[in-house]
Amino acid sequence: MKKILFALSMFLLSVPAMAQKTFEKYTVGYESGNKGIQVDGDDGVIVVVSKKDDRKITKHQDFYVSIINQSQNRFNFDPSKIQVEAINKNKTESCEVYTCDEWVKKEKTRILLWGPNNVEEQSVSTNVKGADGKTTTIETKAQIVTNANDEARAQAEASINSRYFKRVTINAGQMRYGMVVAKNPKAQNLILKVPVNGNIYIFDLSKE
Repeated sequence: MKKILFALSMFLLSVPAMAQKTFEKYTVGYESGNKGIQVDGDDGVIVVVSKKDDRKITKHQDFYVSIINQSQNRFNFDPSKIQVEAINKNKTESCEVYTCDEWVKKEKTRILLWGPNNVEEQSVSTNVKGADGKTTTIETKAQIVTNANDEARAQAEASINSRYFKRVTINAGQMRYGMVVAKNPKAQNLILKVPVNGNIYIFDLSKE
């Protein structure tokens, strides 16, 4: 029995692990003011990264990632594993990629600090009738509770949750997509590395 187990263990050690492949041959398309870059794997998996078709450099860059599974197998995809690299003047820097919860927290904090107030000062007119029978209008200022900030933060959270890419199982024949946001250190170009089913799909957003 020990000989059988030893032989089996040696066989398993001798079996080579599936090598990770890198795909970066791309096609570029444009539609409705957006640029999409498509990279095809050799296993029936297609990955598309799209963004606004502009050269505007923003503090945070959002992308839409689409994964089309044309293989016969299903697999799990974790968007938190996406890597983003900023390239500026031949210098490469890793960028923080936010999870859905992290981006919700950041947006709600921004709205709390810079969004509408929950209380507004409004003018209130009151007509007062005097002893002489004449009516006088008195203008006063009043604090009116609007809850505008609370509502804006709730709307932002709902919107992000409905669009953000979360960990998901992608079955054969399915397409899944969602938004991903990365911090951009004012770079002229960004490189995305999207790990899908054991392979890496590379996107150079400067490509035309």
